[in-house]
Amino acid sequence: SMRMLWGLALGVLVAAVAFVLLKPAKPVKVPLPNAVELVLKEAGGKPSGDLGEESPADVEDFAYELGANVTFTEVLEKNSPLTPYSIDLERRCVVVVSAPVIDSAGDKETFVYQNERKNTTKAWLVPFDEFVRVLEAKMAADSNAPALLKKVLFLHSTGRCGSTLLSKMLATVGGTVSLSEPDIYTMLVAHHKCTPDKMPADLVKQIARVATWMYAREVGPAASIAIKTRSFVVHIADLLQAAVPEAKAAFLYRGAVDTIDSFCMAFFSTQLNRILHAISLDSLVIFKADNYKSFFPFFAPLIGDSRFPDATVRGMGVVGMVTMGWLSAMDSALKFQSQGLFSAVLRYEDLTKQRFAIVKQLMAACNFTCDQIDEAQAQAVLDEDAHGKARTASARRRTGATGPLFVTEPESAAIAQLLAAHGSITDTVIIPGTLRGEQA
Repeated sequence: SMRMLWGLALGVLVAAVAFVLLKPAKPVKVPLPNAVELVLKEAGGKPSGDLGEESPADVEDFAYELGANVTFTEVLEKNSPLTPYSIDLERRCVVVVSAPVIDSAGDKETFVYQNERKNTTKAWLVPFDEFVRVLEAKMAADSNAPALLKKVLFLHSTGRCGSTLLSKMLATVGGTVSLSEPDIYTMLVAHHKCTPDKMPADLVKQIARVATWMYAREVGPAASIAIKTRSFVVHIADLLQAAVPEAKAAFLYRGAVDTIDSFCMAFFSTQLNRILHAISLDSLVIFKADNYKSFFPFFAPLIGDSRFPDATVRGMGVVGMVTMGWLSAMDSALKFQSQGLFSAVLRYEDLTKQRFAIVKQLMAACNFTCDQIDEAQAQAVLDEDAHGKARTASARRRTGATGPLFVTEPESAAIAQLLAAHGSITDTVIIPGTLRGEQA
């Protein structure tokens, strides 16, 4: 009955408040003057964020104590592989780890940050200035550095639009290494958008350039290196391109309702979340809780824009938040496409029908070779869910549904109203220059 639902929801809210109040305080951190080795209490780590396995990379994922001072130059000389895992903003450091670099064709963790988190054997905190200075010197001494960066393709997207599928499809192209979601870029956009005074654009570009070179040098011989980012990294696609002008960039998108429905099914489809959403209590959690509000500046920067009534967005609960996330990503993509930033723009609806015709067009648009595709591996990618058995796996694929599983018809209408308020974006908008495969 409705009374039982309200009672359950009230109990959940009380429990959530208690969880926030009783959650252990974060350790006090101060900027570090020198690079420091982390003494790991155990190999590997566990997600410390609120999103479980999908939580962004964080130094607190590891059980550690601060160890001896080191020099980053010495760390580079004595350890391999080395990759930039995350940002520790309070300590003004990059978190560097030693973990195998696994491309998207592998049968291990879907994402780079998950693989790094699970398989890290050593870790260090390296101050921003030392990280940039040492790596810039290494790059200056490496005559192959510019050629290496020319192999890089940044793959941006709206999220929940087949980007993981495309990442794995690219990994089947001979000579291509595909890295899915290194979280150094995630943390750069998060800190830049939330605290621009502490992570200004120039620092973002400096760290992004040398971090990209770190990954490129670790993957070994490759004709091209596809780096898929989380959806909201598109908001700094211009900074990444300025940081690595040798690289190419592409953008993948999908219709609004289907994307929003997929996102809600992946992250908000538990019975409890559905109950809270059904009685409009999820808006209290999402738009009042600090952990969600801190997410808005980089996930959905259009929240608060005068074109989109606050009451309307809040009244839609999680659907409103995710709608603004999709709209924000598309808004950035349209702006950057008009500036000629993307070498290619792709659409999920065409990718799923045209498949490798789209992949070949993408590679050609980026001036990468696409002479050989591992047909058996490619078919295996298409036959399986790109997310495996993770909660982010496609609910429609699992259930056989052909329409929305979370978003209702009234909510679809409300989404359309928000898009109309933008003026340039609809559910079925085709970004100018979008690759269409064999339709082209």
